[in-house]
Amino acid sequence: MKIVTMDVGYCIIKFNFIFSMCHRRILLILVLLIYSVILFTQSRQLFTINGHVYDHESGEPLIGATIFLPHLAKGTVTDAFGRYNLALSAKDSLRMQVSYVGYQKIDTSFILEKSTTLNFRLKIQSLQEVEIKSKIGNLQHNIIQIPVERLKAIPMLFGQPDLIKSLSFLPGVTTGVEGTTGLFVRGGTPDQNLILLDGATVYNSSHLFGFQSVFDPSAIKDIRLIKGGFPARYGGRLSSIIDITMKEGNNQKQHGEFTLGLINSGIMLEGPIQKGRSSYMVSGRAAYLGLLLLPTALGWKKQDDRPFNTMLSYDFNLKANHEFKDKAKLFVSAYVGRDIYLTKFRFDSSFYQTDLGWGNQTASIRYVRPVNNKIYAQSQLSYNAYNSVEKSNREYIFTEQESSFVRQSTIQDLSFKQNFSLALSPVINFSAGVELLKQTFQPSSISLSSPDFSLDSLTKQSKTYHPFSYAVFTEGEWDVLKSVKINIGLRRSSYQVNSQSKNYWEPRLNINFAHHRFSYNLAYATTSQFVHLLANNSLGLFSDLWVPSTEQVSPQSARQYSGGIIYKTPSLKWEFSVEAFQKHLRNQIDYRQGIDFFEVSNFNWENTIEKNGIGRAKGVELMIKRETERFNAWLAYTLSNNERKFTNINGGEWYPFRYDKRHNLSLNLVKRWKNNWTWGLNFVVQSGSWVTLLSGRYQGPINNASSLVRIVNQSGISLAEVRPGRNNQRLPTYHRMDCSFTKNYQSKKNNSNSALSFSVYNLYARENPYAIYPSLNVSYNSFSGYQSFYYVSSKALFSFIPTLSYTKKW
Repeated sequence: MKIVTMDVGYCIIKFNFIFSMCHRRILLILVLLIYSVILFTQSRQLFTINGHVYDHESGEPLIGATIFLPHLAKGTVTDAFGRYNLALSAKDSLRMQVSYVGYQKIDTSFILEKSTTLNFRLKIQSLQEVEIKSKIGNLQHNIIQIPVERLKAIPMLFGQPDLIKSLSFLPGVTTGVEGTTGLFVRGGTPDQNLILLDGATVYNSSHLFGFQSVFDPSAIKDIRLIKGGFPARYGGRLSSIIDITMKEGNNQKQHGEFTLGLINSGIMLEGPIQKGRSSYMVSGRAAYLGLLLLPTALGWKKQDDRPFNTMLSYDFNLKANHEFKDKAKLFVSAYVGRDIYLTKFRFDSSFYQTDLGWGNQTASIRYVRPVNNKIYAQSQLSYNAYNSVEKSNREYIFTEQESSFVRQSTIQDLSFKQNFSLALSPVINFSAGVELLKQTFQPSSISLSSPDFSLDSLTKQSKTYHPFSYAVFTEGEWDVLKSVKINIGLRRSSYQVNSQSKNYWEPRLNINFAHHRFSYNLAYATTSQFVHLLANNSLGLFSDLWVPSTEQVSPQSARQYSGGIIYKTPSLKWEFSVEAFQKHLRNQIDYRQGIDFFEVSNFNWENTIEKNGIGRAKGVELMIKRETERFNAWLAYTLSNNERKFTNINGGEWYPFRYDKRHNLSLNLVKRWKNNWTWGLNFVVQSGSWVTLLSGRYQGPINNASSLVRIVNQSGISLAEVRPGRNNQRLPTYHRMDCSFTKNYQSKKNNSNSALSFSVYNLYARENPYAIYPSLNVSYNSFSGYQSFYYVSSKALFSFIPTLSYTKKW
């Protein structure tokens, strides 16, 4: 206890030197109150109740299960390992309720005479009156946790459930253009989302050029989105945390799941290694989009002028765990996923072939154990990597000579995390930890080989970076009163690259107040980020570069304020929520105006960017939810504004971020019929994205520094393209409707079930613009002679897409 007190005091002293007198006084009062409660409770006899909540049939831990003590109006929820921990004063009798959505509630009473361990196994509730009750004090603001099975019911492109895209139907979250999986959360960018898979970072979350996410739904147990009020244990990103947990595997019996679709298929197997103590889960999935391109493959020959294209993606997940006799648990997880794209064609007297490949690899080892009745320790060692490769080959048909071009980008992370959780008193839970991260960045490596060179080959590499960062954090959760809960935390992050070191203090504060059926929240968070994603909005994946902060490029930082209200009706079937946020971004980067992207992405990127940009975003989020036995629905609406500002872009004036979508409305409905039919419907309508359109071309000197100007060449004449402002035109409003029908079959003979699903993406074939193309049209008439004018044409990516899939579980 003495060591903990010294650590917190040291962090607070450092914090005082950074922030203003007002912040210091407020924080000092809170710390003194916490210390006074700690000293008071040390003189009282305290006992702890801890344990796990499991699925009765599979033995899987249940994440987010509620443990509630009605007479004390006190409770908690299970963590990512299905574990809970409560510190209580000695009582003659206690009543405890354990519940989880879709499971039968356990209501038990016992006498608390000493610290004890209680494990619970909940049975799945039959489809009668599914109880969806939760105490108002447990409502969580800024955190969204929706059962994976609920997200699977949302109709998606190609009929494959997509957990990441499903999050875009929630308030404050949107995607980019049609088909992409990158999420933009409260004015942020995709690189500002920390995506964790069993604690390991995933850099690229998309397959098939963004049409599908990399997470196989059959292998995932839980997904949690945090949009604000970030706990101090999370860091390294500015906008959101997407914490994904893989299934641990059924430790009671063997189980399997197989899915066959038109362009997707997958299999998942799980079972016990040692019954009741250890288990495994393994899954594999492949998307063979090349089947849609089969006609070009069957008809293609090397001598043909017609192009040949094919594409493949795959995922492989593995997880195993073991529980030791001292209640410690060991988890081993691994993931490998990759995309492969191949195109071949003949032009003039040469044969061309291009191979593209990109993918993630993650591995993590986690060891969790109870130190004693009050302290719980978690250690994790993880590795993750992301790599993209582009290979182009040209074969001269008559001379049989060849030239080649290879470009690749690589990121590798090796990290270690150590966390401790303590139940200090009936009203205070405390945690502290440290994180170490060693990274390797090689933004671009180029290899050229051509008969036109005097040398056989030429190899150039961008600079390789080896940054190191670490963070320490303390976090306390304090039940001030039965209706007021405060989470206060402090995180110190340090980043070192070459000889330079940068340090950041990141205070976090989250206050919840419950009154009758209402819950109120105020939250504040300061965050920092040491990586950047250089993205060109028009060229796509292989012009995007992950780059580190350097001596010249400062780390990103943000401050976010948020507040909200949640109301649940007495029946607990309706929920209404309103949240508002404001975010300030610093040290943003972007490509300079007039940059040749194919040139700059090869070599010194630091000299081709605008630095020290700022951003601001604000908005209001509304959500209405309805949950009953057979009908679930939510309506989400976001009104927001998102802008950026750079000294040398747009004349130094504020301009809208490309994915600033002022209005974003989504509706999701799921209806379960008594005859085992399930019907799902999505409807989305949102403001169009911003694009930059030119207003004309002229021959002459450039004399308007406030315009976006780029030199082009047309018919040997140098012209200047004039764009009157960055992101000066909004695309048409985007809207789309999807639906799905699923028939479930149950076989009592072999205790298996199956489902046949039919879904339609873009039900009424709306042609939403994916890209726009400005073109020059020249006309002639005898009166005015030659006249030229620009017109803009758009291209839609998807129209009406029906899909069919079959799933078998045993």
